[in-house]
Amino acid sequence: PAALTEYTRAMELYPDNPEMIFWPAVTMASIGRVEESLPLFKKVFALDPNWAILLPRLPQVGQFPKDEKLIQKILALAPHQK
Repeated sequence: PAALTEYTRAMELYPDNPEMIFWPAVTMASIGRVEESLPLFKKVFALDPNWAILLPRLPQVGQFPKDEKLIQKILALAPHQK
């Protein structure tokens, strides 16, 4: 998707900004590129574990699949989840 292209550009410009990494990761996971998204989620959570709080809320607003297994797989990467 075009959004992923733009998110990727933003991520390249601001590689240490967790928000600029979070949204490409969300988009990748949402379109089935889960394995590719996992290292990005891991980096986001390493930079700021609070981003893990947002992920489970995204399905409620239609911004992420309602897939509890996928959400738990991603949240397992967050430091406070271990």
